[in-house]
Amino acid sequence: MVTQMRRSDEYWAKRLLSAGDRRLTPAERKLKEIYVNATAKIKKEIEAYIGRYGTDDIYALLSKAQTLSQQKFAATAYADSDKKNYPSWFKRIAYRQSRKTKITRVDKLMFEIDLILSQASAREVETLADLLSKVYSDGYNSGAYNSAIESGRTRVISKPKIDAIKRAIDSRWLDGNFKTRSADNAESVSKALQKDIPSGLILGRNPKEIATMINKRTGAGYKNALRLARTEVSHVLNDANFQAMEDNDIERYVYTAVLDFKTSEICRDLDGKDFALKDKRQGINAPPMHPNCRSTTVPMVDDRGERLAKDKNGKYFYVPENMTYKEYAEKYLS
Repeated sequence: MVTQMRRSDEYWAKRLLSAGDRRLTPAERKLKEIYVNATAKIKKEIEAYIGRYGTDDIYALLSKAQTLSQQKFAATAYADSDKKNYPSWFKRIAYRQSRKTKITRVDKLMFEIDLILSQASAREVETLADLLSKVYSDGYNSGAYNSAIESGRTRVISKPKIDAIKRAIDSRWLDGNFKTRSADNAESVSKALQKDIPSGLILGRNPKEIATMINKRTGAGYKNALRLARTEVSHVLNDANFQAMEDNDIERYVYTAVLDFKTSEICRDLDGKDFALKDKRQGINAPPMHPNCRSTTVPMVDDRGERLAKDKNGKYFYVPENMTYKEYAEKYLS
């Protein structure tokens, strides 16, 4: 069922999204700092290795890459704190180690780089956890106020429960949560570098060429981290909004897409449709529907009015109360 939208709906939807955007900006700066620092550390490891062993001749390099015994490597290579603080990393290197009879200096270099990325991932998780906790509180407060007004309640429930915040940010949706996705991102960068760096060293690439490869891989990791942050913010923001609706006895919600040319096809199709709150499923009939999703939801009430839109030149204006995304696109974007 397609439900008419009011100006107040657009106001609350925009307010909810701005709550996430306000928190995202400082978090994105932190994520950039994390990846810049990790990239610098990796380059430093490579420079030290090249300075000591060189890359001029493939045969000379292979002869210089003397092996370390597994016993010596396991006993002296890393501090116990690293093994404890980054168990996934240590599990990976232990697995790689178990598949080899000898550990080369190149192997050890790559273990060091893998540790740097695991440390960056841990900092990324801390940053996202702090971001999402704040976003949930902001989203709940905004959603509770909106829901209370729409339902006619005189008292606003404005403080989310601590356990609800933790449950929301840690909850798995689709194929995981922010912790597993962050770990997957770090591992993806690590796997790419596990191929690029040894081959670059063996082929005699100069430090500048290897640095370019590193920038490419960590740059992709940073972009994935930003996309992850924005998508998880959408997930938590909408989860908080739904909880606020439930606490204020709202039974149905209206899917609200942003009216501009960047909106995805799936969000265009869902725009204006209403669903029972008890049947909401993120990724099916509730946002986020995809990475970087900007859609949100508002409580469904009987009285409907106008809604805010943007034309192809970026100018805001209001459209008739019963206009859906498809009708808007045909009239203003074609």
